[in-house]
Order: sequence, then C-alpha cells, then structure tokens
Amino acid sequence: QQAVVSTADHTVIPFSIAIKRMSEILIYKANECTSKLNSAAEMVTAEMHRLDHNADQSFDMVNQLFQEVVSAVERRREEVLSEVKHNKDEKKKVLEEQLKLINSEKSQVDKDVQAMKHQVEVRNITKKISQLNMKLDAVNQLAEPRENSYIVFQRSNKSYDDVVSRLLKDVGQIKTSKTFPSLCRVTMETSIANLETTAKVQTIDYHGQIQEFGGDPVTAEVVNDKGDHVNAKLKDNGDGTYHVNFTPNCSGTYCLKVKIFDRPIKDCPLFFDVTEHNSPILSFGSKGVKEKGFVQPCSLTLDPRDRVFIVDTGNSRIKVLSTNLDYQTHVLNQSLEGRSVTGVCLGSSADTLITVNWRTKTVTEISMDGVTIGAFSHDDFIEPIAVAINAEGDMLVADNGVGSIMVFESCGKLKKKIGKKGSKKGDFKEMSSLCISPVNGDIIVADTRIIVFNAEGEFLRELGGAATSLLTSGRESAGGGGGGATAAAARGRYSGVAVDNEGTILAARMEKARSYIQVFNADGSLYSVIDSHGSKLKRPTGIAVSLSPSDRHAYVVDIGHDCIRKYRYK
Repeated sequence: QQAVVSTADHTVIPFSIAIKRMSEILIYKANECTSKLNSAAEMVTAEMHRLDHNADQSFDMVNQLFQEVVSAVERRREEVLSEVKHNKDEKKKVLEEQLKLINSEKSQVDKDVQAMKHQVEVRNITKKISQLNMKLDAVNQLAEPRENSYIVFQRSNKSYDDVVSRLLKDVGQIKTSKTFPSLCRVTMETSIANLETTAKVQTIDYHGQIQEFGGDPVTAEVVNDKGDHVNAKLKDNGDGTYHVNFTPNCSGTYCLKVKIFDRPIKDCPLFFDVTEHNSPILSFGSKGVKEKGFVQPCSLTLDPRDRVFIVDTGNSRIKVLSTNLDYQTHVLNQSLEGRSVTGVCLGSSADTLITVNWRTKTVTEISMDGVTIGAFSHDDFIEPIAVAINAEGDMLVADNGVGSIMVFESCGKLKKKIGKKGSKKGDFKEMSSLCISPVNGDIIVADTRIIVFNAEGEFLRELGGAATSLLTSGRESAGGGGGGATAAAARGRYSGVAVDNEGTILAARMEKARSYIQVFNADGSLYSVIDSHGSKLKRPTGIAVSLSPSDRHAYVVDIGHDCIRKYRYK
C-alpha cells in the first residue's frame, strides 16, 4: 500500500494516485467543457430557429405589402374601366332612345300609307300629304344622332415604369443588425428617489466596434425590491445608443433588465441602489466682496434667458450668474445701497428687476444694467420684505409690520390688502417670501407654513408646516430622538418659496437642527424632500426655478454659507 508522505515544505504523493486524480480532473473539465458546448449549441440552434421565424414573418410582410399594391392597382383598374363603361352606357342610352323614336315614327308612316291605299277621296289624300310634309320636317331633326360615339382613354405622359419603380423603392427596407448583446453595456447615473433616472445603453457589434445606428429591438424593465414594475420609457437616439428613463418613488434596491433580440446585455440584470439623499449638483460662492463673494445673500430670481439674479445684500449689489453658476456681472444701483434690500423679482415685461428695501420702505424698478426706471413708497409700509408681480402687472408686497400682502398698481396706487396677522388658519405670523403661480395666478406665501390664496386674494389652503415636517424628520429619526424632532419641527419656518410652470411648489424650510427643501405637488401633497446630503444647508433664504419646461432645477440661496446651490427636483 502506497502512502502519502508529508514533509515540512511540501507533500509527496505516489505517482499512481497523482495520475488518477489528474485523470479525474481531466474528465471533469472535459464534461464541463462539453456541457458548455452543448449549451452553446442549443443557444445557437435556438437563434437559428428565431432567424427562420423572423425571416418567415418578413416574407409574409413583404407578400402582404405587395398584395396590397396589387389590390390597389386592381381597384384603380376597376375604377377606370367602370368610368369608361358608365360613359359608354350614358351615350348609348341617348342613342337608343333616339332610335326608338325613329322606329316609332317609321311605323306610324307605314300604317298611314296602308290606310291611304284605297282612299279615293281627293280631300283626304291632300290632307294626308300635308301631314307627311310636316312629318318630313320632324324627321330631318331625327336624322342627326343626338349623341356621338367619341370615347377614348387618354393616358398621361408619365413613364409608369419609372414612377412605380421609385414608389416601390420607398415601401420599406430590410433591417438587420450586427449588434452583439453580450458586449453591449449600460451605464447609469446615481439614482435618487423621486428624480428621473437615465440609464444609457451603448450597442456594440461582435468585433467590439461601437454601433452608430439605432433600430435594434431593445426592451427594458425596472423592478423594485418588492417585485413591482416601475414605469420605464425607452428612447432610441438613432446613433447606436438608447436611453431608459424611469423615476423610482422610494429608496431601496432596484433591478434593471435590458435585452436585445430577447438576449440580456452585459452585466444585466443590473442591481443598483436608489438613495433618498439629494445633494447639490453645483455650488457657487463664499463670504467675500469679489466676483465669487457674497455677504448675506437673501433672495434671487431667474429671467427668460435663464440668468440668475441674486440679491447680495451685504455687498449692496445684485450678482448675475448663468444657470451653470458661472459669474457674469454685478448690477449696481442707488436703491441697493444700505444693505437692506431683501426682495427681488422680474418686472411685468421680464426685462427689468423689481427690488424692495425694508429700511427705506421703497419699491424700485431698475434695468438689467442698473438704471433706475421708477420707484414708489407708501405711508402704510412698515417692514416690506418681499415683492412679486402678477399677470395684470400689479405689484404684491409682503409687509411683516402690516401683517398682510399689499397689492399696488404699477403706478404705486394701493388697490387692496390680502390677509392679516393672527393665529387662525390662513393668518400670517412671519412672512419671508411670496410668488405667483404661472398656472392659475395663485398667490403663494412662505410663513411658518405655506399659505395659498387665489388670484383675487381669497384664502384657499395651507401646505406643509410642522405636520409635514414631522413626516420628513420621521424618516431620519426612526429608531429614536422623535421628541426632539417634534419640538424642532414645531419651531421651524419657511424662508423661501417658488412655483414652476406645472404648479409644483418648492419651499425652503429652516428648523433648529436642520434646513431642507420640500417639493409639493400641485394638489398640495408632499412629493419629495431635498436634504442636500453631504453639503448641508445652513440658512436657506431664497429659492427660484426656471419656467422652461425642460429645466427641472432649483436654485437656492444659503445666507449661512454665503453661497448659491443648484439642485434637481424632478
């Protein structure tokens, strides 16, 4: 009996045992290789069967198409022949009626002649001759055919060989593809709950070359960790790439399945995590007086050219940035001096700026390059802090001292006041911002909660507040600390509000322990929360959105960090 000998450095086994084990390994590997080859053969055979099936379908579609062409030609042939027959029948009917009349007259003449053969009375014969003379005049009219025999088909001068050939070239084309699914890849950005996510599929052929044309039968589906399907839209970009767009409604693990020719592409199914944290995509500014500097920025607005105008209160100026937060210029004006301008909006024609100064109690309209156009004040002003313009060109000024929204004509004449200070529903406590809905003209005010009035100033509803804030904080404080969150939420207030062209309301909220942005649907329900994870907001004091349908970004001024940040909200 052979034994295995062990040493300190290695193990020595008998040659026969080594040969036996190597043979077993050889057989195992051979079986594994055969199994994979059998599987490969089955897949190729199945693909050949699908090829035959697809080719048969193509044959049927081609035959159906040309049968439709033949049927259309036959229908037209029948229509033309029918038209020829109709015209022939109409002509023949007229001639037959004329012939019938001629025969009738001829029979009458023969009958009269037979009756007069044995007539000997001269007077009767003379009378009949006179009648025949009159009949001869009528017969002369029947001698000319009342219809003619002319009927000819005049074909056009077109060469129908060329016309039909050109037409049939456009009936369709045979589409094939060199795409090799197992080499195709999908890339995806970080997926955030309630934000649209785009997965990009790049098609590649068998030789590893990127495809430059679309048209492949790509399918995609997204499934959450509960097995529910998420609505996904597939877009063929026509250049060999495809976009899969979907919006996950909550955080968790999701699965993306992409197939081409009903075969999965590389790395699919792809499992990925959806996060609830929404961080800024861009940030600009720090404390200072130069181009990138802010000192107590407090509010902002966007113009139709998507320029961002930020009131840099501490520096007594308005900073102008692009939507990529690149510095462009500063707007300077006497009304901005004194470090007390707190509100800004676009003028009625969207080519001027309206500012409100709480210290001088003045509303001023200036051009985009800083020239004063007009200004007014009012004896009732106490602490005007925010301004907005409605569709009629009226100026709405929020005044915390008065405790209401004051509505002025463009000339500065007070029209009415909306709301009052108090503790009842719809009453103001401490306003910070207001805006006008471009959808229906609703007046939306940021206070300790979001208060909504219709265009006439009638109270409609309240949004957010402590109750909604508790729902938001509950997700973060699950497992403990609920009492502290409750107290902090109750003391919170909204510091900025904006509304987009679909009626979606965005509101900046400050609480003792944290600050964040809430996004409300048009019906007032909470859609999502922007927590600015990784770059926490300290004291957000203004928020603005673009009215462009394709731009779903929010711009937030943070006075605590002396900066402006850009976020996706849909």
